[in-house]
Amino acid sequence: MAWQYDFEWVHSTKFAVWADYQGCENGTLYEWSGPDLGLGSGTTFHVTEWFDDPLSPSGECALAGGGAYPGAALTIASIDGRAPGLSAVNRQLYAAWKGVTGDQGLWWSTCDGSSWAAQRHIDDVGSCIGPSLASVGGKLYAAWRGVTGDQRLWWSSYDGSSWAPQRAVPGAGSSIGPALAEFDGRLYAAWKGVDGDERIWWSSWFGQEWEPQQAIPWVGSSIGPALAEFDGRLYAAWKGVEGDERLWWSSSDGVSWAAQQNIPGVASSIGPSLASFDGKLYAAWKGQAGDQGIWWSSFDGRGWAPQQRIEGVASSIGPGLANFDDALFAVWKGMLGDQALWWSVFDGKKWDHQKQINGVGTSPE
Repeated sequence: MAWQYDFEWVHSTKFAVWADYQGCENGTLYEWSGPDLGLGSGTTFHVTEWFDDPLSPSGECALAGGGAYPGAALTIASIDGRAPGLSAVNRQLYAAWKGVTGDQGLWWSTCDGSSWAAQRHIDDVGSCIGPSLASVGGKLYAAWRGVTGDQRLWWSSYDGSSWAPQRAVPGAGSSIGPALAEFDGRLYAAWKGVDGDERIWWSSWFGQEWEPQQAIPWVGSSIGPALAEFDGRLYAAWKGVEGDERLWWSSSDGVSWAAQQNIPGVASSIGPSLASFDGKLYAAWKGQAGDQGIWWSSFDGRGWAPQQRIEGVASSIGPGLANFDDALFAVWKGMLGDQALWWSVFDGKKWDHQKQINGVGTSPE
């Protein structure tokens, strides 16, 4: 006996001799793996597959209709995760991320604006979520939540030749991990609390030790914030608490935070990333639950522009953002089932076509 499935579409992600698959049959999503040669991802339509054993449903999926995938929305439960960390320092763009499924190591690479160097491993560290990056005083900093079961916050710095041994942020913990940004010559971090604590905490470091953590009053998030400096203030933006997919923001002078405000008319199951570029503050995010599109907006100091979609791309987590080489760079994990890293560049008018960072991958699992 064999089990037949007539899939509307099958999306494959290949890793040398192995591949992960997603298939959509009559609105039901199935996932499986198997031997296959090649690298990268792709989608085929109207596929018949036979299996020795029945597949277990893993969620719901939208039918692609005339080949609209990957625009088809998958409505399985959203995955908590963090976009790849991005930061520019010393004429290089750095990206860092957690490894693929089952790999809690941290990996990083550099870009000269047109191509990415081979990935490298940060030795003797690990995370089940992935790191954030920021640069202060010509040095690169990374911070992350620990491996599965370890909700402490860890951080390290890179001087251009090696990473310093990791250190813990004293007394701090998070189920997701921190965001980082440089502001007023200091390194700032902000994060959601440990499991069960949706408060947003923050601290700063100025070459000696971290200041005692403080909560941003009267705000909360199930994921945690993004941080960026803009127009002489430190900005934070975040998804709301569990069940609230609205995006909220506030700003600080480094001492106190203004009352939170809503980014009108937008929603995300993960939350945004932030970066300053060309005299504006930019935010980009994965859509609400069931929407893996990438959306973006800009803030001119008075209000947020209407959201726009980056056409033809998708992500289960959302992008990291950084200002580099007179352009805005975005890097993101692919859609559900696609662990590849993709990137694009915005010149102030339009986003270029997405490109894959070859030979690397990430997953929040």
